[in-house]
Amino acid sequence: MNSPATFRAPADRIVLFYQGSCSKCRFLAKLVTGMSLSVIKKVPIERKESLKFFFEDHPKARGYPILFINARPFYSGYVFLAVPLAIVMSWVNGVIKITRYSTKHYNKTS
Repeated sequence: MNSPATFRAPADRIVLFYQGSCSKCRFLAKLVTGMSLSVIKKVPIERKESLKFFFEDHPKARGYPILFINARPFYSGYVFLAVPLAIVMSWVNGVIKITRYSTKHYNKTS
């Protein structure tokens, strides 16, 4: 669980944090989520109190959307460059999970 003095990025999900009070930011977050076929989850920054501590470590990220891919932050213009990477990574991970499941299932039935 996150302590109040730290921010831990989501390690197993792809999440986009954006300014919920900014209409342009909300539109761009919806655009990114739509481009990713809902693989990327969007969360308004205002919901995450601990994100303030992230801004202390990364002051250049303030005012930009922040995309976390496996706990690695991308912000400013890099967010839109990282979206295709996030989509491909999620598809590859999905194929790996399906392959592992089908291999386990096949081995149990044999």
